[in-house]
Amino acid sequence: MTTSLKQKAIGLAAAQVLKFNDEYKGTWYDGYLLLLECMQQDREPEHCAIRDDVEFWSWHEVVQFIDKEAENIWKPMENELADTKQLIVHDAASGLDKFCGIDVERFGELDKACQTIVLNKAVVLAVDKVNRDEPESEQTKFHVRSYSGRFMYGRTCLGIDVPPGKDLSAVASCMGNLFKFLGTPRQDQMGKGTTYYWPNIEQCESHDVAL
Repeated sequence: MTTSLKQKAIGLAAAQVLKFNDEYKGTWYDGYLLLLECMQQDREPEHCAIRDDVEFWSWHEVVQFIDKEAENIWKPMENELADTKQLIVHDAASGLDKFCGIDVERFGELDKACQTIVLNKAVVLAVDKVNRDEPESEQTKFHVRSYSGRFMYGRTCLGIDVPPGKDLSAVASCMGNLFKFLGTPRQDQMGKGTTYYWPNIEQCESHDVAL
């Protein structure tokens, strides 16, 4: 996410002082990279020119300006993304009710590692709530587990053991918007009940999930 943000900022900064050929319209970052390549090869760039309303002594000065201006663009945005990440993690620690109305765009801005932790936390809280709302015997409860069975080839992932006659609808209801980020689960019917598992989501240990 940060890399993409920096690239966009560099492109915007470059467009402020350079006029690119039509083929680089909207792809200013690529034009910037080609400029660097031209400088390394000590040849004059043909795909861009310095705008008439700005003055620079050399292409090196142009690049220095672009890099500095780009930092002024992406640095505040990066800080804002970090604040967003902390806010979502704080929401996760505050309880399951925070998950139900979580902003999908905000969650999508998190890196994969943080998303995995938040999803694990949401699943643990949701399963706990389902089990408390429908108190039954230990054999008829939902259980969060690390799954390493079919098609996992030695890997482990997040899974939920669901008792006979039940499905994931209660868990999905508790998780709200976040449930869709789990994706479509696979199923393994072993013994009594069904294990639903998500091959692309690592199962975190309890101490890892405690945000």
